[in-house]
Amino acid sequence: MRALIYLVLALLLLPYLALASGFAILGRVAASGTLASAFSLLLQIIVVLIPWGLVALLAALAFLFVLAASDRWRWLGSCCLCVGASASIVVILLLTGSGADPGVLLFLLPCMIVVAGSAWLALVEYRALRSARAGVP
Repeated sequence: MRALIYLVLALLLLPYLALASGFAILGRVAASGTLASAFSLLLQIIVVLIPWGLVALLAALAFLFVLAASDRWRWLGSCCLCVGASASIVVILLLTGSGADPGVLLFLLPCMIVVAGSAWLALVEYRALRSARAGVP
């Protein structure tokens, strides 16, 4: 059951990670100065992301989903989900410039649920792992 909760939280986090990454890239491109330097930087980012960014993304997703199958390491995957969701919230709030309006907080509510749920899951999984090592049922 906890593996299913982990997978649902991971799938719920994916759009927010993509949005935060997009905001970070667009913020960097917009800060480059002129239009020519913005296009040059965007082209450099695309050239790097197409071959290696997709490989890194698939490797990270595979790593997170493999951790879901392991009772021993699911707590680590839950910690990674919590950190990723927290970072996404911070990036979205800082780079959008709209602040913490009620509409923005409502939009970020599923990501906040991922933070709370993955923190709870990490705690539960770690306690279960420690009790299994100690031989306590």
